[in-house]
Amino acid sequence: MFTQPGGVTFTAPATPAPPVAPVFQHPPTPEQAAIITAAASGQDLVIEAGAGTGKTSTLKMVAASTGRRGLYLAYNRAIADDARASFPANVQCATAHSLAYRQVGHAFQHRLNAPRVPARDVARILQIPAVLDLGKHALTAVKVARVVMDSVARFCHSNHDRPEYSDIPQIPGLDVETGAMSELRAQVLPMVHQAWADLTSPGGRLRFTHDCYLKIWALGRPTLPAELVFLDEAQDANPVIAEIVEAQAAQRILVGDQSQAIYGWRGAVDAMETFHGHRFQLTQSFRFGQRIADEANEHLELLSAPLRLVGNPKLDSRIERIPAPSAVLCRTNAGALGQAIAALGAGHRPALVGGGDDIRRLAEASRDLKAGRSTYHPELMAFTSWIEVQEYAEHDSGGADLRTFVKLVDSHGPERILKVVDQLVDEYNADVVISTGHRAKGREWPTVRLAADFPEPYDKDGQLQRAEVMLAYVAVTRAREGLDCTALTGTTESTPWGLSAIVDTLAAALPRQTVSDALAQDPEPIGTDLPESMVGWLNLAREARGHKTRWAEIEAQAVEKLKDFLGDREEATVHGRPAITWKPSKPGTQLNGSALKKDHPDIYQAYLVEKKAARPFKIADES
Repeated sequence: MFTQPGGVTFTAPATPAPPVAPVFQHPPTPEQAAIITAAASGQDLVIEAGAGTGKTSTLKMVAASTGRRGLYLAYNRAIADDARASFPANVQCATAHSLAYRQVGHAFQHRLNAPRVPARDVARILQIPAVLDLGKHALTAVKVARVVMDSVARFCHSNHDRPEYSDIPQIPGLDVETGAMSELRAQVLPMVHQAWADLTSPGGRLRFTHDCYLKIWALGRPTLPAELVFLDEAQDANPVIAEIVEAQAAQRILVGDQSQAIYGWRGAVDAMETFHGHRFQLTQSFRFGQRIADEANEHLELLSAPLRLVGNPKLDSRIERIPAPSAVLCRTNAGALGQAIAALGAGHRPALVGGGDDIRRLAEASRDLKAGRSTYHPELMAFTSWIEVQEYAEHDSGGADLRTFVKLVDSHGPERILKVVDQLVDEYNADVVISTGHRAKGREWPTVRLAADFPEPYDKDGQLQRAEVMLAYVAVTRAREGLDCTALTGTTESTPWGLSAIVDTLAAALPRQTVSDALAQDPEPIGTDLPESMVGWLNLAREARGHKTRWAEIEAQAVEKLKDFLGDREEATVHGRPAITWKPSKPGTQLNGSALKKDHPDIYQAYLVEKKAARPFKIADES
């Protein structure tokens, strides 16, 4: 018995029943019925399933309509466990890792349970030189070790037979023009080969991960134990898994939404694009009504996608300004942090999907750089100072994704950011959930508001930013009942699409307010409104003043303790060396100005001199 999401009932199409006739609680839509019929013929299929169109329900219908042995490849264990509870018994629901473990991974169990190997030990095992000279830049052995292991991880996800230059990630801050990245790849690639040789040896010493045995299994060209293979989320497939599915002789059904291919930046591939199979569409969304479908279709139009969504006729979804949304979706981690700051300032309890660990690590790295220390964070390790990061974010096109985070650090400081992360709650106890668009994939909420850090669809040269439009499409299709996309549509003057997310963070300094107020324009400046580059110095001065006051109090307490101990004694030493002197001064005299002014005002007036006007510098307390 299977249930269509959303409860929409359709009239069953007049098509021949498949050989196995399962009973569905709701009859399949015409689109689903066509897919069931095609699958019964043994054809390879590619199903383009728009957001909320019931693709998982469709796969269950297909699985129930055939008595053949099937395999549903899930992205992670949680999805596999959920599918296992609802797919028919003839279909095995598993991750590729679980299949690989049975055949290969168990032989490396002793290495999977081994302790972590710090980067300094990786450098020693691989005999990486103390400093890798890249001309204008240089990386220490520990940093190079991290690059090597990151490259191994990328190789494990790839469809390459051996590590290649493309497996070595671009390091922010290393100039492409000066050849620093090319030099890095040339020197690091042999180290990556050396690391992989260690990892494929049962007696190796480097840290062996689950992705390692998956790659070893894939290199053996396995045959999957099924006559019918389902690959879900095929638009963002792991290349190593996509190649395994491509090589199978079994019937293959790929399903996904090509307009939601948002993980290309980390090596995912759109397996649907080149796969040869009969193509079908699922356009009837069960998640939201027509108004949200229309908004989604505007993004699909920009992408020239062949699919257009049809809203659920039983849902009256709305697009409007939502004062208290269930979720706020952002483009970047920094934007999500800005929303968390605004929410906390407004008295809300925010939760961050995925937790705040990524932001915490960036804040800690920025704190190290501001203190003159190096950092091992992969996004910042090529920089030797915070000033270099600021310049990179401001002037280098590759630093655009760091720009908002740099502004947050300069405006609030690393310590306040860490305090914000500490104040986050879990989703169960939150009154607003905050997420990046990427982490929101696969999720849905009753009402959703989009933050202002989503960029415009076209860059400064007029080129469509397809990846950004896809992410915005994912974001607008997370809402079921209400969507506030003011920041995207620019329907009000105060929130044009492209306004920096830093505006949201300014709400933290305002009185209690709703979260939506974080999208308002800055208030009119009083006197001179400090630029963002100066706000950091202001916060530093406030912090120093607070420390000065506190330490003055501590000093006074300590001095009183020492005086009580000394009593009449005038000196004290520590290990024989002078430490304190407390001697009475010689008697002196002073002029009583008040008495002179009262008794001899003429003399007092004659000796008065003009005092230059002062210009006291006062910093207001934070309110």
